[in-house]
Amino acid sequence: MEKLKKHINLSKVFLLGLITLAFFLRTLKLSDNLFFGWEQGRDFLAANDIIHGDFALIGPTTSIPGYFHGVIYYYILALLTLVASGNPYVVALILVVINSISILFYYKALENIFGKISGVISSLLLTVSYISIIYSRWLSNPNLVPAFAGLLLYALSKLKDNRYYLLLVTFSWAIIFHLQSIVALSILPVVIVALCLQKIKYSAKLVLTNIALLITLFSSYLLFEVRNNYIMARSLLVYINQGSGGGDRNKIIDIVISEFEKFTFYNNIWLTVALVALCIIAVIFYRKEKWFTLFFAFTISSPLFFWIFKVDPNQHYLQLTHLFFFAVIGALYSTTKGWGKVVTTFVILMLFISNTKTTINKIYLHNENFLHYAQYTYLKNDLKIVDYIFSDSAGNDFKYNYFTVPYWKSEAWEYLFTWKGQTEYGYLPSVNDTKIFYVIIEPDDSQPQLSLNWYKDLNRNSNLVDYKVFGRLTVEKRTTDKNTDNINIDNFYERLD
Repeated sequence: MEKLKKHINLSKVFLLGLITLAFFLRTLKLSDNLFFGWEQGRDFLAANDIIHGDFALIGPTTSIPGYFHGVIYYYILALLTLVASGNPYVVALILVVINSISILFYYKALENIFGKISGVISSLLLTVSYISIIYSRWLSNPNLVPAFAGLLLYALSKLKDNRYYLLLVTFSWAIIFHLQSIVALSILPVVIVALCLQKIKYSAKLVLTNIALLITLFSSYLLFEVRNNYIMARSLLVYINQGSGGGDRNKIIDIVISEFEKFTFYNNIWLTVALVALCIIAVIFYRKEKWFTLFFAFTISSPLFFWIFKVDPNQHYLQLTHLFFFAVIGALYSTTKGWGKVVTTFVILMLFISNTKTTINKIYLHNENFLHYAQYTYLKNDLKIVDYIFSDSAGNDFKYNYFTVPYWKSEAWEYLFTWKGQTEYGYLPSVNDTKIFYVIIEPDDSQPQLSLNWYKDLNRNSNLVDYKVFGRLTVEKRTTDKNTDNINIDNFYERLD
């Protein structure tokens, strides 16, 4: 009995250590490098509207014109924004906590199916994975997809014990659909197969309850469609009739391989391909192990979905691939014997070292904290700029202008000025032109001539009084009085480098 208690305590210590490590890695240098661009501003403005009683039925736009994400993220964000008193950094920390704790459900799912060692291996790889860390600290609607995927796997693992876990399967999948519908659709066939293979008889009451739950969770979609002449259904039909994505399948394969590299052997395509080939051989050899085969099916479900429908996937469309793949690796350890286990152990050690090295290199040494491209609107500098402008204006009316990428999107600055103005300074920027105004400038690395032309036009109509530099962002204090001395502007780009 004493040994059993000691064993249980060691398990708890491991899980507590796992959460602690996950939280540490996901908050590493986050205060300096939390990206806050126009999409984050858009979402926080929507959450702020909900807090003030303007309830939404639909979420952010997608890459398909006329089709939208679900509204769940806005309501989650509204609740977190209320708790955090509007502070995006505190919201990000709460999301990190949720994602860190969700690793427990991932661990328990694999422990229930394959055993404790498999749970330890897979959850440890997920904890140190650079890709997992990046998604956990990204202030955007896909942030919670991995968390609910872990909950989905846990519910599937418990179905044999209690068939009412079907409701949790449905709930988790529906939330994923709200957050990233294309990801939910890509894994749906495997979820259905997993349910069927368990051969559980569901009562009519449970089935009807499940249907009612689905209708409830999708009611906002349905109401939005009715109110807007079924715009999403019509947009999807147009998209399908035009040949779906129309992407190049060879390019899709390249994107998938590149994504696999990020959570296996970064920048080593041949080792990555060899590992995937090894997993395929293992699936063929152990094809009678249904859960092992199912997790491999989960791993390839999204890539295969995009390849079939010719959809060029954004990186976050493949955000569950690493989560399922690490489960396959953990399952492989419990499935293999003899030399197979030796090889698997060696692979696990290589993956752990590779992922840890990538995380340290990218996050700690090089501050690579965003998924898509190099932008410079990090929250820490954004807030320094807002505070500087409010303080410098000393209570006088002022207007602000901006050239930040993308230069036609104002939502990030609109939210930050509104939040800071209402909570700390007691007034907001003027909507009318003012003699003194401020300009926020971000380097446009992709199209520098655009910002140069804009700046020349700005200088023709105003004089530069002063400027401050915050990271790669510059804020200029300007006046419309052309009789004022204009300080040197020749070093415009030097100040931004």
